[in-house]
Amino acid sequence: MKILFLSIVLSILSLSSLMAQDVSIRVSVIQSMADSAVPEQKMEALRSIEKILDENSMGSEEDNIINILSSLSSEGITNLSLDMGHILNDLPRIRLEAVRLLGKTGSPKAMNPLAKVVRYDDNITVLSVASLTAARLESADWSPLTPYFYQILKIQKQIYQNNQLIQDVLTAIGIIADRDETFLNDPIILEGIIYVAESELGLSKKTRNLAIDLSTRQAEK
Repeated sequence: MKILFLSIVLSILSLSSLMAQDVSIRVSVIQSMADSAVPEQKMEALRSIEKILDENSMGSEEDNIINILSSLSSEGITNLSLDMGHILNDLPRIRLEAVRLLGKTGSPKAMNPLAKVVRYDDNITVLSVASLTAARLESADWSPLTPYFYQILKIQKQIYQNNQLIQDVLTAIGIIADRDETFLNDPIILEGIIYVAESELGLSKKTRNLAIDLSTRQAEK
Protein backbone atom coordinates (compact mmCIF):
# COMPACT_ATOMS: atom_id res chain seq x y z
CA MET A 1 0.00 0.00 0.00
CA LYS A 2 2.83 2.38 0.91
CA ILE A 3 4.59 1.53 -2.36
CA LEU A 4 1.41 2.33 -4.31
CA PHE A 5 1.01 5.63 -2.43
CA LEU A 6 4.64 6.59 -3.09
CA SER A 7 4.22 5.66 -6.74
CA ILE A 8 1.18 7.97 -7.03
CA VAL A 9 3.02 10.83 -5.30
CA LEU A 10 6.03 10.43 -7.60
CA SER A 11 3.74 10.40 -10.63
CA ILE A 12 2.07 13.62 -9.51
CA LEU A 13 5.43 15.27 -8.88
CA SER A 14 6.72 14.17 -12.28
CA LEU A 15 3.59 15.53 -13.97
CA SER A 16 3.94 18.85 -12.13
CA SER A 17 7.57 19.06 -13.18
CA LEU A 18 6.68 18.37 -16.81
CA MET A 19 3.91 21.00 -16.71
CA ALA A 20 6.32 23.57 -15.25
CA GLN A 21 8.88 22.75 -17.93
CA ASP A 22 6.14 23.02 -20.58
CA VAL A 23 5.21 26.54 -19.44
CA SER A 24 8.88 27.52 -19.34
CA ILE A 25 9.35 26.32 -22.92
CA ARG A 26 6.17 28.11 -24.02
CA VAL A 27 7.37 31.36 -22.44
CA SER A 28 10.72 31.06 -24.24
CA VAL A 29 8.87 30.75 -27.55
CA ILE A 30 6.61 33.66 -26.58
CA GLN A 31 9.67 35.80 -25.84
CA SER A 32 11.00 35.11 -29.35
CA MET A 33 7.67 36.10 -30.89
CA ALA A 34 7.48 39.25 -28.76
CA ASP A 35 10.98 40.25 -29.91
CA SER A 36 10.02 39.85 -33.56
CA ALA A 37 9.77 42.94 -35.76
CA VAL A 38 6.55 41.54 -37.23
CA PRO A 39 3.42 42.97 -35.50
CA GLU A 40 1.41 39.78 -36.01
CA GLN A 41 4.11 37.79 -34.22
CA LYS A 42 3.84 40.18 -31.29
CA MET A 43 0.07 39.77 -31.27
CA GLU A 44 0.49 35.98 -31.34
CA ALA A 45 2.78 36.30 -28.30
CA LEU A 46 -0.01 38.16 -26.51
CA ARG A 47 -2.59 35.52 -27.47
CA SER A 48 -0.27 32.82 -26.15
CA ILE A 49 0.18 34.67 -22.86
CA GLU A 50 -3.58 34.96 -22.49
CA LYS A 51 -3.88 31.18 -22.86
CA ILE A 52 -1.40 30.71 -20.02
CA LEU A 53 -3.37 33.17 -17.87
CA ASP A 54 -6.64 31.39 -18.69
CA GLU A 55 -5.03 28.13 -17.59
CA ASN A 56 -3.82 29.73 -14.32
CA SER A 57 -0.43 28.25 -15.13
CA MET A 58 1.79 31.34 -14.89
CA GLY A 59 3.52 29.94 -11.78
CA SER A 60 7.27 30.49 -11.60
CA GLU A 61 7.17 32.22 -14.99
CA GLU A 62 5.29 35.22 -13.56
CA ASP A 63 8.27 37.57 -13.66
CA ASN A 64 9.15 36.59 -17.24
CA ILE A 65 5.56 37.06 -18.39
CA ILE A 66 5.31 40.45 -16.67
CA ASN A 67 8.59 41.50 -18.33
CA ILE A 68 7.34 40.48 -21.78
CA LEU A 69 4.08 42.35 -21.28
CA SER A 70 5.97 45.36 -19.93
CA SER A 71 8.11 45.50 -23.07
CA LEU A 72 5.11 45.12 -25.39
CA SER A 73 3.13 47.75 -23.48
CA SER A 74 5.82 50.32 -24.36
CA GLU A 75 6.27 49.41 -28.06
CA GLY A 76 7.12 52.57 -29.93
CA ILE A 77 7.10 54.73 -26.79
CA THR A 78 10.08 53.84 -24.61
CA ASN A 79 10.83 50.53 -26.34
CA LEU A 80 11.88 51.99 -29.69
CA SER A 81 12.91 50.47 -32.99
CA LEU A 82 14.33 53.22 -35.22
CA ASP A 83 15.38 53.53 -38.84
CA MET A 84 16.83 56.84 -40.03
CA GLY A 85 15.14 58.56 -37.11
CA HIS A 86 11.73 57.07 -37.87
CA ILE A 87 9.92 54.93 -35.28
CA LEU A 88 9.11 51.56 -36.81
CA ASN A 89 7.18 50.03 -33.95
CA ASP A 90 4.57 52.60 -32.90
CA LEU A 91 1.89 49.97 -32.32
CA PRO A 92 -0.99 51.22 -30.11
CA ARG A 93 -2.96 48.02 -30.75
CA ILE A 94 -0.12 45.93 -29.30
CA ARG A 95 0.33 48.30 -26.35
CA LEU A 96 -3.39 48.25 -25.58
CA GLU A 97 -3.56 44.45 -25.55
CA ALA A 98 -0.42 44.22 -23.40
CA VAL A 99 -1.96 46.65 -20.92
CA ARG A 100 -5.14 44.58 -20.74
CA LEU A 101 -3.15 41.41 -20.05
CA LEU A 102 -1.01 43.11 -17.40
CA GLY A 103 -4.28 43.67 -15.57
CA LYS A 104 -5.39 40.10 -16.21
CA THR A 105 -2.26 38.74 -14.49
CA GLY A 106 -3.69 40.11 -11.24
CA SER A 107 -0.14 40.60 -10.06
CA PRO A 108 0.87 43.67 -8.01
CA LYS A 109 4.10 43.50 -10.06
CA ALA A 110 2.08 44.78 -13.02
CA MET A 111 1.77 48.21 -11.34
CA ASN A 112 5.14 49.62 -12.39
CA PRO A 113 4.74 48.75 -16.09
CA LEU A 114 1.22 50.20 -16.06
CA ALA A 115 2.41 53.38 -14.32
CA LYS A 116 5.11 53.67 -16.98
CA VAL A 117 2.41 53.54 -19.67
CA VAL A 118 0.41 56.25 -17.89
CA ARG A 119 3.55 58.37 -17.70
CA TYR A 120 4.84 58.06 -21.25
CA ASP A 121 2.15 56.93 -23.68
CA ASP A 122 0.58 59.56 -25.92
CA ASN A 123 -2.40 57.54 -27.14
CA ILE A 124 -5.63 58.58 -25.40
CA THR A 125 -7.19 55.09 -25.48
CA VAL A 126 -4.05 53.38 -24.18
CA LEU A 127 -3.72 55.99 -21.42
CA SER A 128 -7.35 55.56 -20.35
CA VAL A 129 -7.22 51.77 -20.28
CA ALA A 130 -3.87 51.76 -18.45
CA SER A 131 -5.23 54.15 -15.79
CA LEU A 132 -8.34 52.04 -15.15
CA THR A 133 -6.42 48.75 -15.30
CA ALA A 134 -3.85 49.93 -12.77
CA ALA A 135 -6.59 51.15 -10.44
CA ARG A 136 -8.25 47.73 -10.47
CA LEU A 137 -5.12 45.78 -9.49
CA GLU A 138 -5.67 44.01 -6.18
CA SER A 139 -3.30 44.48 -3.24
CA ALA A 140 -1.21 46.97 -5.15
CA ASP A 141 0.73 50.05 -4.13
CA TRP A 142 -0.98 52.77 -6.15
CA SER A 143 1.48 55.53 -5.23
CA PRO A 144 3.46 55.22 -8.50
CA LEU A 145 0.37 56.53 -10.30
CA THR A 146 0.08 59.74 -8.26
CA PRO A 147 2.40 62.08 -10.22
CA TYR A 148 1.11 60.86 -13.58
CA PHE A 149 -2.55 61.23 -12.64
CA TYR A 150 -1.67 64.75 -11.51
CA GLN A 151 0.05 65.38 -14.82
CA ILE A 152 -3.11 64.44 -16.71
CA LEU A 153 -5.51 66.30 -14.42
CA LYS A 154 -3.64 69.55 -13.98
CA ILE A 155 -0.64 69.97 -16.22
CA GLN A 156 -2.77 68.76 -19.14
CA LYS A 157 -0.56 68.78 -22.18
CA GLN A 158 -2.59 69.45 -25.30
CA ILE A 159 -3.12 65.74 -25.90
CA TYR A 160 -4.48 65.35 -22.37
CA GLN A 161 -7.21 67.98 -22.85
CA ASN A 162 -9.74 65.26 -23.51
CA ASN A 163 -12.89 64.83 -21.44
CA GLN A 164 -12.97 61.03 -21.72
CA LEU A 165 -9.37 60.60 -20.57
CA ILE A 166 -9.87 62.93 -17.61
CA GLN A 167 -13.14 61.17 -16.73
CA ASP A 168 -11.36 57.81 -16.82
CA VAL A 169 -8.55 59.07 -14.59
CA LEU A 170 -11.09 60.46 -12.10
CA THR A 171 -12.95 57.13 -12.24
CA ALA A 172 -9.65 55.33 -11.59
CA ILE A 173 -9.04 57.54 -8.55
CA GLY A 174 -12.52 56.66 -7.27
CA ILE A 175 -11.85 52.94 -7.72
CA ILE A 176 -8.62 53.21 -5.73
CA ALA A 177 -10.33 55.30 -3.03
CA ASP A 178 -12.99 52.58 -2.64
CA ARG A 179 -10.18 50.33 -1.41
CA ASP A 180 -8.00 52.95 0.24
CA GLU A 181 -9.69 56.21 1.25
CA THR A 182 -6.33 57.71 2.16
CA PHE A 183 -5.51 57.96 -1.55
CA LEU A 184 -7.78 61.02 -1.67
CA ASN A 185 -5.70 62.64 1.09
CA ASP A 186 -2.66 62.84 -1.14
CA PRO A 187 -2.17 66.60 -1.67
CA ILE A 188 -1.14 66.16 -5.30
CA ILE A 189 -4.18 64.02 -6.13
CA LEU A 190 -6.49 66.41 -4.28
CA GLU A 191 -4.99 69.42 -6.05
CA GLY A 192 -5.58 67.78 -9.43
CA ILE A 193 -9.19 66.91 -8.54
CA ILE A 194 -9.97 70.45 -7.34
CA TYR A 195 -8.31 71.91 -10.43
CA VAL A 196 -10.66 69.93 -12.70
CA ALA A 197 -13.70 70.71 -10.51
CA GLU A 198 -13.02 74.44 -10.82
CA SER A 199 -11.73 74.39 -14.38
CA GLU A 200 -13.07 76.66 -17.10
CA LEU A 201 -10.99 75.09 -19.85
CA GLY A 202 -13.91 73.68 -21.82
CA LEU A 203 -14.26 70.46 -19.83
CA SER A 204 -17.76 69.01 -19.83
CA LYS A 205 -20.18 69.27 -16.93
CA LYS A 206 -19.95 65.49 -16.46
CA THR A 207 -16.16 65.72 -16.13
CA ARG A 208 -16.32 68.53 -13.60
CA ASN A 209 -19.09 66.77 -11.63
CA LEU A 210 -16.91 63.67 -11.27
CA ALA A 211 -14.20 65.86 -9.78
CA ILE A 212 -16.68 67.66 -7.53
CA ASP A 213 -18.00 64.33 -6.23
CA LEU A 214 -14.48 63.17 -5.38
CA SER A 215 -13.54 66.43 -3.65
CA THR A 216 -16.81 66.34 -1.65
CA ARG A 217 -16.12 62.74 -0.70
CA GLN A 218 -12.70 63.72 0.58
CA ALA A 219 -14.08 66.69 2.54
CA GLU A 220 -16.74 64.54 4.24
CA LYS A 221 -14.26 61.97 5.55
